[in-house]
Amino acid sequence: MNQVLYLTYDGILEPLGYSQILSYLKSLSNNNKITIISIEKKQDLQNIDHLNKIKNILSEFKIDWKYFIYKQNKFGKLFLLSNIILNTYFLILQKKINIVHSRSYVMGLIAYLLNFIISFSHIFDIRGFWIEERVEWGLWKKKSLKYIFFKYFENKIYNKSKIIVTLTKDAKKILLNKKLTNLNNSNIYVIPTSVELNKNKNLYTIKDPIKFMHLGALGSRYDFHMYLKITSKVLKQRNIFLSIINKGEHNKVKYLLNKHNINSKNYEIKYVSPYFINDEIKKCNFGIFFPVKGFYLNAYFPTKLGEFLSNGIPIITCSINNHVNSIIKENNIGVIIDDLDNFNFKKFYDEINKLLNDIHIRERCINTAKKYFDIESANKIYSEIYRSLN
Repeated sequence: MNQVLYLTYDGILEPLGYSQILSYLKSLSNNNKITIISIEKKQDLQNIDHLNKIKNILSEFKIDWKYFIYKQNKFGKLFLLSNIILNTYFLILQKKINIVHSRSYVMGLIAYLLNFIISFSHIFDIRGFWIEERVEWGLWKKKSLKYIFFKYFENKIYNKSKIIVTLTKDAKKILLNKKLTNLNNSNIYVIPTSVELNKNKNLYTIKDPIKFMHLGALGSRYDFHMYLKITSKVLKQRNIFLSIINKGEHNKVKYLLNKHNINSKNYEIKYVSPYFINDEIKKCNFGIFFPVKGFYLNAYFPTKLGEFLSNGIPIITCSINNHVNSIIKENNIGVIIDDLDNFNFKKFYDEINKLLNDIHIRERCINTAKKYFDIESANKIYSEIYRSLN
């Protein structure tokens, strides 16, 4: 049995951590002894009910968990990372870890550095082109020390990893084009963000009003103004309702809605726990999101795509990358707006009406989710990777 250490900068108490970390590791724990190191936010740890539920899940699947508390200031972060490096080092020795599975770049760097002094197989699960994300979301400047530092190590981490996991075929192609010594077609795996499929099918019915859902954070990664611009235009044509499921940004959302002159009777803003999110998604007609443009999109695969489709909900989005676009277009499960700045509203309006009147749309969405986003299929690939490193 493999001794696996899973390193994640994202907290497993966050909605993303629940759906994109625990959902995978529960299955993988059947044939591997797994330990998680994560970084958790104080407010998440204060939700005792949720904390206990997660602890019970971990206990049920015999997964060990060590967490550190997130720090916002610069010196706090340096101390935090130093502490994680030290603890990871001793944990690898103590538990005789033979696989370190790192999620994203910060944890990937930690694994890379420790791999010089301890022997283990490193799986670098990149999740996206994180350095480009930081720049293109306006969080870093290209001349900043952080950018230069991580860019210096980026190819080194790739090259020293036994396995690379990426979300898209586009990203794999870009990685192979780097012509790095240890990167080849056989050690780069493409595993899109997957979901636990919803077993309960809904019959498709046109609702009045038509409900457009935004699911998740605004942050700097989504063009929420475009969401409001488009939905406010639709609102002039027919009765619609905006459902915004969000955690911790309600005041910001309300401010933006008011700025776009959207009446309070036409929207709701609320947080829904991960345990009940599928029930909420089923109530809408369209999932809608517009990621900010940039090179990073080549490695981007939205989690919410699988979440909407597995509940039979078509999506409205912009052009993302060849991999994502082809799934949407070939399966006719949504609308892609190619040019957000100059889009043809009449064409868009006709397309959403066509989907609203399509009696097979929910079934098509669910079948697409089964084909591309079933977490059981993803875990078969991860299990194959783990076995190959035994």
